[in-house]
Amino acid sequence: MVLCVLVFSASLVHVTPGTLGVLRGMAGGKMFLLEPGLHLRLPFLQQLTLFPSGPFQFDFEKEFLFREGSGVRLSVHFEGALLREALLEVAGRAGPRNGPTVVADDLEALLNSWAADHSGSEVAEAPVEMKERFSGAALANGFRIKSLTIRRSAGAGASSATGTKPSNGVKVVLVGIDGADWQIIDPLMAAGKLPSFAKLKQAGAWASLRSMDPMLSPLLWTTVATGKPPEEHGVVDFLVLEPGTGRRTPVTSASRKVRALWNLFSEAGRTCGVVAWWATWPAERVKGTLVSDRVAYSLFGSADHAALPGATFPESYAETVGRLRVGEEQITESDLRPFVEITRAELEEARKRAKRDPALAARDPVLHLTRILAAGRTYHALALDILARGQPDFYAVYYQEIDEVSHRFAHFADPKMDMVSESDHRRFRKAIEAVYRDQDQKLGEILMRVDPASLVLVLSDHGFRNGTGRPRDQPPDLEGQPARWHRPYGIFLAAGPMVVPGEKDPAKLLDIAPIVLEAGGLPAAADMPGGLPESLFTASFLASRPLGRIATYETGERSPSAPASPENPEAQRAAAALEENLRSLGYIGGGPAAKAGRDAAPAAESAFSHANLAGIHLQKGNLPEAEREAKKALALAPGYLPALVYLAQTYEREKRFAEALPLARQAARSDSPDRQSGLYLLIANLYTALGKPNEGLADLAGFSVRRGDEADLHAAMGILKKASGDATGAEAEYRSALAADPTAQAPIPRLFDLGATPARLRELEASLRAALQKNADSAFHHNWLGLVYDRMGRIAEAESEYRAALKSDPEHVGALVNLGNLLARQRKLDEAGPLMRRALGRDPRSLEARVALGAVLGIQGKSDEAIRTLEEGLALGLSAPSLYNALAMAYFQKSDRPKAAAALKESLRLDPDQQSARAMLRDVEKP
Repeated sequence: MVLCVLVFSASLVHVTPGTLGVLRGMAGGKMFLLEPGLHLRLPFLQQLTLFPSGPFQFDFEKEFLFREGSGVRLSVHFEGALLREALLEVAGRAGPRNGPTVVADDLEALLNSWAADHSGSEVAEAPVEMKERFSGAALANGFRIKSLTIRRSAGAGASSATGTKPSNGVKVVLVGIDGADWQIIDPLMAAGKLPSFAKLKQAGAWASLRSMDPMLSPLLWTTVATGKPPEEHGVVDFLVLEPGTGRRTPVTSASRKVRALWNLFSEAGRTCGVVAWWATWPAERVKGTLVSDRVAYSLFGSADHAALPGATFPESYAETVGRLRVGEEQITESDLRPFVEITRAELEEARKRAKRDPALAARDPVLHLTRILAAGRTYHALALDILARGQPDFYAVYYQEIDEVSHRFAHFADPKMDMVSESDHRRFRKAIEAVYRDQDQKLGEILMRVDPASLVLVLSDHGFRNGTGRPRDQPPDLEGQPARWHRPYGIFLAAGPMVVPGEKDPAKLLDIAPIVLEAGGLPAAADMPGGLPESLFTASFLASRPLGRIATYETGERSPSAPASPENPEAQRAAAALEENLRSLGYIGGGPAAKAGRDAAPAAESAFSHANLAGIHLQKGNLPEAEREAKKALALAPGYLPALVYLAQTYEREKRFAEALPLARQAARSDSPDRQSGLYLLIANLYTALGKPNEGLADLAGFSVRRGDEADLHAAMGILKKASGDATGAEAEYRSALAADPTAQAPIPRLFDLGATPARLRELEASLRAALQKNADSAFHHNWLGLVYDRMGRIAEAESEYRAALKSDPEHVGALVNLGNLLARQRKLDEAGPLMRRALGRDPRSLEARVALGAVLGIQGKSDEAIRTLEEGLALGLSAPSLYNALAMAYFQKSDRPKAAAALKESLRLDPDQQSARAMLRDVEKP
């Protein structure tokens, strides 16, 4: 009897006044809401949790990580109540926690998310009311906020928002050298002429740096500074339309839609020094000094001109600019002699002519060189001055001289080009080597002055075609077509005690901002597509950097620019001088504006910007946006050639062949100097896709009368003859294409596909060798010569040619796959796999790379990874018998016969004539 009373009393629980109880099973199950009073509970099977039924409050302190990486300790005060109707739901996720504890945890999560998108500088010691910001989220979580205040904890600072540097951050030095190229640097280093580059390369990490299209400086350098692609950061052209006036004007800092590195470091309380970066006028407010890209185009306090407003931040630094500025009149013949052959009398006479005709200064290469050298010396003097005042946490300086001198003089360099006279070749041939040596000296002076513990990054946005790889039919300053001389690989150098030295895989422009942020102790953002190149930093340094990424830095208003009006006379003069310089280098002019006439020029230049965006979206496979931007360009400038081509290519990718054909034909009829190659091939492919090869032959015959003996036209006729069943005629056309241009690319794979007979392979070998005689840098021809040797069984020569292709183009997908396959056949799987991965990194839609990697992984016994790799291809829309066959093999290796059989059946549905696949299916389906 006593035992029963004890058991019964243990089964009663008391819900105290002012609370509500939630009774739940120990192992889950249904929950019950209990009012105040006594209630029965099953001992050892149920538990009771009490929650306040009315208002309650609490305080807590915690350190929150803000977007700039700063850890700020906040005091949080909450007043509010739980929602009775949501109490069971709250209890369900609370577990054994009580009401205030679960609310505190919810608030901590909400504040963590909020802090990741805001700056720690927004929180002062005075209370900040957050009720309105979180009311909706609180109701969704089952409680109501009466008051929620946060403040910086007394005596607590932020590791970076208050100006102190996080312990895991180092000073970062970023040196941008426009147009620098390893193909020119390496031979000069070997000759002992570039000691500063050589020292960095020997001590640090180095790689090629992949550029992006279009290869135009404002787009590329803004990508470096923001970690965002052009379609996001907003700088897509050299010229923009000025708000309010509709005038064309060089791109400004207002064109950039997102924060740059100097904004992020400044907002984190870190010091900055920035010199000459593209699109930085008017100068933004930074914690330090910013010298904008218009400084070289202002006369700064001369007798007739005031300093350019907004040229620097702070404005007071303009006094230093005026003191250190080098004018073009200060460049002497002795300064010019390392670059060009000239006497003092010749220079004085040229300057006299320029006074009579000011436009001559931009057209004359020597006078233009004086401007380039003066601007470069001005910016370099300012860069050294900033370092002399104390190295900032983030220091960035941009040098444009190599790119500008290359656009003026690259066609005069050795070996002599047919388009250049003997006298001009002799006079100007040293300019390229001279500008690299000049840059090396400037780089050395920077390195001597920076903290040895700094991370030093040296990079270029693209390379520059040189030697036999230069275009043979146009100079590099041809108006409107400068990017045709740009090579898609620049340089990347990294040095410092945290860097693992040696050669790395190619880096990307989008990687630079995350590298700078991580090294500087600030987290990269999830909306920055780039990342850290593998094995760039030591393991100990990586362990000390911020963990993870914040969501974005793009919240709230960024630091404003210094006051500056484009209507200011000095601003207008500087803009005109910059535009004249861009025109003299070929960066602007000759495009739609020139043809549309003065009144229509603004709209036409805007068409150029929309066409750039169309090309960017097309390259990334964003076809709806590519179509939209191309149509905008054509609405502003009807018949604008690049927009026609991009729209036609977009329609072709969307299989809208009938819509693409008239656009391609219209583009092919254009006499524009920027007429693109490949248009005839596009037309031939469209007629073939439409099943009308004979109509295509008749159409292209008309072009043949007009255009004459063009290699692409012959190759296009060959495509159509092959489609019409005339293989003999097709082969003749392909041979005519090579006769017209031995470097033509289109005929090579098509001749190979006609049948790799021994005779045809020997002829292809001769053709490819002839092409490489004319352009030893052609990755295309090296790769195909490797394929020819591979087919001949000359394996060592094939491997040599594949590697030569990758030396010219480190991310050439074909060469990566072909070399990988060759090594895999030799069972060198550990070498083959990384090559396939590099190929997929460059082109995730490469069927050959994906199938080859799947096969290599399968041979290595990594069936799960092989299956993932191949199924990713299916998710990307790749559908081919080879992919399904490789997938079947991977499933078979895992003993998953049903899935292997399903993959083989899909392969045979696509191509029923595969005897090997049928045989494998029979084996798979055997009991």
